[in-house]
Amino acid sequence: MIQIIQSVVQNMLRHWGLTDYVAGIVIEAEPLQVQVHDRLTLGREHLLFMAGARELAAVAENGGGSFRIEGRLSLQAGDRLHLLRVLRGQKYLVLSKGETKWM
Repeated sequence: MIQIIQSVVQNMLRHWGLTDYVAGIVIEAEPLQVQVHDRLTLGREHLLFMAGARELAAVAENGGGSFRIEGRLSLQAGDRLHLLRVLRGQKYLVLSKGETKWM
C-alpha cells in the first residue's frame, strides 16, 4: 500500500514539474534571447534574475559624496547561464552565469 502511495505522489510531482535545473546560452544580448534547447528560446519576459547574474557597480550621485550600488545585467552573446525552471515552465530563474557542463 505504501509503495502505491509513493508511486502516485512521485507521478504527481513529476507531472507538476515544480523545479528543474536548465543550462542556457545567451544567443543575443539586446533584445535578450536565451536558448535552453533546440526548440525553446526565452526572452527577458520569461526570466527572473538573481544577484549572481548581475554585475554590481557603485554609481556617484549629485556629483559628490553620495553613491548607490546598482546591479545591471552584464550578459553578452555566448555567455552560459545556470537556470531553474519554475512556475510550470512559465518563468526561468537565472541563478548565475559561468561555465556550464552540458549534459
